[in-house]
Amino acid sequence: MEYPIDTEINNIIYNNDLKKITIYYENNNNEDIILNIENYIKIFDKWFIDVPMFLSDKFKTIIKSLNFIKINKEIDKNLIILDDFFSNTDNCKKFFDYTKIRNQKIIDDKKKWSVAPDILSTTK
Repeated sequence: MEYPIDTEINNIIYNNDLKKITIYYENNNNEDIILNIENYIKIFDKWFIDVPMFLSDKFKTIIKSLNFIKINKEIDKNLIILDDFFSNTDNCKKFFDYTKIRNQKIIDDKKKWSVAPDILSTTK
């Protein structure tokens, strides 16, 4: 999974027979991803291990399903959810575009949710 963070996605095509997405990048490269357990785990490891799901995250259901695949929880149910989601190329593009900005967005969102210590202190 070589999805480059600094390269825009031009197009995504889904091949139903192979259960595969092909991502076409603006730099004329492309990447094939077979939709299977192994690659769902790779997606989770690449995009969600270092920055776990946060309150403001988009695609919570998909992130949760990726995590459940990784930990072998309700595999069949979560495979159906993920296969259905990633077979829709619009969903797929939105998801991968979001993963590129996600880490910074969560850092920014955490700042909004943090309260400065001097606000918490009381004065008498």
